[in-house]
Amino acid sequence: RYARVFDLFTAHEDEIARPLMEFLNSNPRIRIIGPPEVDFKTRVPTISLVVDGRQSGEIAKNLGQRDIGIGAGDFYARRCIDALDLGRSGAVVRISMVHYNSSSEVERLINALDEVL
Repeated sequence: RYARVFDLFTAHEDEIARPLMEFLNSNPRIRIIGPPEVDFKTRVPTISLVVDGRQSGEIAKNLGQRDIGIGAGDFYARRCIDALDLGRSGAVVRISMVHYNSSSEVERLINALDEVL
């Protein structure tokens, strides 16, 4: 049972992450950290990114003003951020989606990101 529930969680997470990844991949100013595709075998539905010419903290703040909670920073991975030369952008924007998020929430996020960016 546990394995089946886990499979259902991951299938849902992949499904809701797909439109977001398509949106992010369509914007040449956005650099996704990690694999650019959705596949639970290669990534979890936590997406880190940077946007050319924008500070990550500013993006998170602007989304927060729209009642969308995402994070920005190094997330205790300072050496990784430095190795990837991401310090100038204020580290990364991190978007996390899990099994209790809905497609409508992701659509709202995409629309807000489109406005903010």
